[in-house]
Amino acid sequence: MATAIAVTQTEFVDRLFATAERFGVKTQTNRNGDRQLDFDNKSLTEDHLRRLFRDIVEKMGVYTRADMDALLNESRPCAIAPFFGLAVKAGLATESEEGQKKVYRFRLFHRVS
Repeated sequence: MATAIAVTQTEFVDRLFATAERFGVKTQTNRNGDRQLDFDNKSLTEDHLRRLFRDIVEKMGVYTRADMDALLNESRPCAIAPFFGLAVKAGLATESEEGQKKVYRFRLFHRVS
């Protein structure tokens, strides 16, 4: 019988950084000592990712570009698409279309045998 274990906030952040490094997304430590993902025009820090995790959990794992834009006060529009692409590559989310918009469903559990 399999058991489901919740993905922690730390695992979520670490998996995104590991996936970024595996797929050639630049990562670095900023002047405040926080790790960050560097996309072409904008960066997401560990703090951004922790806030995203909490918001995704609050929204029961169903998340959209508009949700992320609202959470980050429209300050990171160029990081939204790369973030979702990275989350899909990391196996944390799947993408689907509902109506005319993309919706991302986050799986924040892993199965353990």
